[in-house]
Amino acid sequence: MHPKLVYLYIGTVHRNFENQGFVFTNDFRINYNNEEHLIIEQNYNPYENLWGPTIQDINLIVGKNGAGKTTLLDILGSIKQERNELFKVKQIQDMQWFAVYHIENDKFVIEGYDPKLIKNIETTSEGDSYDYSFYVKYDYLNQVIHNLNYTQLTEVNLTTDKTDRGKTSLNRKMVSLYCTSNRNKNWTQNTRIGRGTDYGVSFNKIYLQNPKYSNIYNFVVKQYLSWETHSNMDEASCVINLEEVNIEDAWTKEDKVAKIKLNLYKNPALILGFDKKFTLHLYGRMLPSTNKNNERSWTNKQRYIISYLEYMIIGLWTNLITETDKKNIGENIDGIEFIKDGFSNRVSYLIEVIKIVFNVICTNEKYFSDEPYNYDISVIQELVSNLKEIDISYFTSYTTISLNLNTEFNEATHKLLQIIDSYSPSFFGFKSESINVSFSNLSTGQMEFINGFSNLYTAIDIAMNNPQISSILVLLDEPDVSFHPEWSRLYIYNLVKFFENINLDREVKYQLIITTHSPFIVSDVPKEFINCIYIDEKNPNKRVIKKAEFGLMSNFYDIIKSDFFINSPIGEHAQTVFKKLITSIEELDLGESDNEERREFIRKEIKKKEGIITAIGEKIIRDKLMELLNEKKATLFFQNDVDTRINELEKEINLLKRMKEENQ
Repeated sequence: MHPKLVYLYIGTVHRNFENQGFVFTNDFRINYNNEEHLIIEQNYNPYENLWGPTIQDINLIVGKNGAGKTTLLDILGSIKQERNELFKVKQIQDMQWFAVYHIENDKFVIEGYDPKLIKNIETTSEGDSYDYSFYVKYDYLNQVIHNLNYTQLTEVNLTTDKTDRGKTSLNRKMVSLYCTSNRNKNWTQNTRIGRGTDYGVSFNKIYLQNPKYSNIYNFVVKQYLSWETHSNMDEASCVINLEEVNIEDAWTKEDKVAKIKLNLYKNPALILGFDKKFTLHLYGRMLPSTNKNNERSWTNKQRYIISYLEYMIIGLWTNLITETDKKNIGENIDGIEFIKDGFSNRVSYLIEVIKIVFNVICTNEKYFSDEPYNYDISVIQELVSNLKEIDISYFTSYTTISLNLNTEFNEATHKLLQIIDSYSPSFFGFKSESINVSFSNLSTGQMEFINGFSNLYTAIDIAMNNPQISSILVLLDEPDVSFHPEWSRLYIYNLVKFFENINLDREVKYQLIITTHSPFIVSDVPKEFINCIYIDEKNPNKRVIKKAEFGLMSNFYDIIKSDFFINSPIGEHAQTVFKKLITSIEELDLGESDNEERREFIRKEIKKKEGIITAIGEKIIRDKLMELLNEKKATLFFQNDVDTRINELEKEINLLKRMKEENQ
């Protein structure tokens, strides 16, 4: 049982779509007719396994900018609350649509807004909510839909090749992953965009705006560097910076210690995180720091780990802990022994301090919030343990871990990034994050390419961690937007290769819906799987959906003219030059003043046009224009050329006669 999206009907969503249907399969012929009946007919599909054993289908949505491609994905990929906000839904009439998913044989799931849109569903309840998801049986012979149950209440067997794992609700068998086009490359800046919980009754939906750091690293080192799309990555690196907690209106170490009033180590002057390698002299000269309390020789790695723990404590103390609780926490901290200084002793001491702080936070309701903070000391211990495993050579300074991406995969680095991914960024420093991950020295195209494929690892993670899921619908909004044409040409090939490399202990199917402007991507997909959105010429606010006329292995020019609604296979300026060139050739004329001066002028004009034609890249266009010019040239100079040729032949005859006489 592998649920698959097969159809979407949009009645109205207040975005130029009215009464339009999208078919996403070749297994069925599907139509929503004028009688408001959903008609499904079985169809022979010759494209089974076209994209390998893992990908069910690849569907494309094409159309001009502003045609509504993103609107389609917003409907399919947004959670209920988000969808209502996007489409400004205030009453029932504001949104009417439904999606159809094939489950197996004659079983389907129909979900959407307003169940009364479909008139041939039998046994529907008058009390059904506006937002619905039905598990149905379709009678192909009589074209009647029998409503069996609500999707979320329908239980199905959850089995693998190894053992029966019981049952799960049908709406948990599939998940939609939506990667939007307005994503920012926030993984270069360590920011995240959150999203609420989906309280709808349909298949679960997840918003993919930023990939996990560990997935970026995994994809780049393990796959991207070996792909044909790989370009220069010699300088690309993963950088994990440690950022000091900001203490307001405090610049020197002494000011910071005095401001926070936290008696760490029973001697706050020992706080290593406040030490700088250099101090700024009054006149701008950089002088070495002379802090006598920290004269011990620390490695960059030791300083990084100690400072991280200090920043964790200071960040909580400064930005979260109330003045009332600071006294109690301070007394407990004073009770921790710190006799002998050194790396191991400092780490152990700081872990004990964090335990005290966490205990106060976790037992006091005033610190509870809706934010996904996780005050678990084991997280800190795991992170510190992993930092100890990182090779010391990667600590390029006492605040920086830097790893060149054009190297072999490093398990310790990957594990560190996984730990950072697993918990809210707010957890690592709160108002001032103390750990900042970035990937540097990448071009815009590289970031776009890596962003898209790294996000797809989320699909793998979800499948691995949720055994009830058997299908994943991946919605990709213009994933090739910044690609070099060659990267676009290889995109579907790389997608297929990516999913072929997935190894799970059970069968999971992936369906991809992609919006694109790339003719190369279109040429990799059969036309039956391509929906074209046309803007009605008579009514620019109306959209019309049609199947593509060209697709798999079609001619480039046919694709761009038909499927992409482009009037010419060349640029508009080039087309203007082309038209002017033809007109100017046709207008070449010796005129009434046919003299040698005029002829010389015409010859120069012809030579200019020959130069332009020679520069044209497309051979067919070049040859046709040159043929047109030669015909015109022959017409203009025909009589002159004949007379010239007669003179040349007469001279040649006379020369031959003299040679004959001389030889006799």
